[in-house]
Amino acid sequence: MSARPGPAGRRRLGLPALLLAAGLGLGVAPTATATTDPGGDDLEAQKAAVDAAVAQLRGQLDETDADLATAYLELYRAQRQIPIAQRALTLAQQREATAVAKDKQLAAQLVAARAAEAASTKRLGAINAQITRTSTVIGQLASEMYQRSDLSDMSLLLQAQSPEELADRSSMIDAVSGIQSQAMRDLASVRAAAIAEEAHLEAIRTEVARLKDESAAAVVEAAAARKDAAAAKAAVDRLAAQKQTAASQVEARKQAEIDRLAQMDRESRQLSAQLAERARLAREAAARSKAAAPPTQGSGFLTRPANGQTTSGFGMRVHPVLHTQRMHTGLDWAVPCGTPVYAAADGTIISRQLKAAWGNQIIIDHGLVNGVNLTTTYNHLSSFAASGAVKRGQLIGYSGTTGWSTGCHLHFETWNDGTPVDPNTWL
Repeated sequence: MSARPGPAGRRRLGLPALLLAAGLGLGVAPTATATTDPGGDDLEAQKAAVDAAVAQLRGQLDETDADLATAYLELYRAQRQIPIAQRALTLAQQREATAVAKDKQLAAQLVAARAAEAASTKRLGAINAQITRTSTVIGQLASEMYQRSDLSDMSLLLQAQSPEELADRSSMIDAVSGIQSQAMRDLASVRAAAIAEEAHLEAIRTEVARLKDESAAAVVEAAAARKDAAAAKAAVDRLAAQKQTAASQVEARKQAEIDRLAQMDRESRQLSAQLAERARLAREAAARSKAAAPPTQGSGFLTRPANGQTTSGFGMRVHPVLHTQRMHTGLDWAVPCGTPVYAAADGTIISRQLKAAWGNQIIIDHGLVNGVNLTTTYNHLSSFAASGAVKRGQLIGYSGTTGWSTGCHLHFETWNDGTPVDPNTWL
């Protein structure tokens, strides 16, 4: 049966053995060439790595039944994604806890800032009251000075009647002048203090506004993180359920896979017997006609029936689910469905029919070549395009994914006297 594990030369991986740990009796955990680190924070990169590993693994499961391959891929994906979902849940919970703690811290800072705002407002009120009082004193002095504006300080002194009165009047003038000067200095000082306090109060109010904004943002972040945590928890639960369902489906399809392989073996034995008989009759006919043997050709006698990357080679491999050794009897080429398929050499189409395992299959008998009866088969075709005698390079059909195949490709085989051989010995 055909299989497409990946680029040529890549090691085929079967259904690894986590199935035993999952209660399926098949081995240990599924593995693939791509890995992820559940402890890392780059969750998107980890998810992309899982997708890439699943895509690679899908190609490696072409030899299995499509339903079984689908169930295993679901099991594999769930097992790989559960640690990622759990990590996402942990990160979301950490985000929520950080946001809640930040909101509490900001709330305490906001209380302190509002207390500072109240204290500053109180101080500014006291300063403004002092300004009012000082302004009143200055106003009174100015009024008094205005009332006696018609008398100069010198006139007051000259009107003194005695030395004692002169001294009193001189002291009074000095006192009034001193009070006035001090009042002006006090007023300037308290106004400077008022300006400074107003700037301080404005800074406090700016800080209060900032804290309020940060607190609101922390509340929003906590709500978003809480929502993400709920979604991550739902994802973990969903993946756990998918894992259990897929594991049950894999186990349930084991017997169907065994039956499928038995049918494939029966088809292969029937074909081998038919081709061996044709080889015997061909040699007898050649002996009776004493026809000259064809020239020795060897490698290069056949041309490739389609151009595509070789995804699975000829040889023994472990069945991905049952872990039994099986022969892969041809080459798989990754080509899109509907790709033209051509005859690899001159010959006669001796079979063109739908087979359970091989899907739409064409078999071409090329006659005796290099001492053997050479036959080629073209499998999983979407449709046929020729019958009877064909020439090398003639269109005979189109590639597809019929029969037991999980993806578009061409499975090509070469048979020597009814025995499958590596097509590379003829290509």
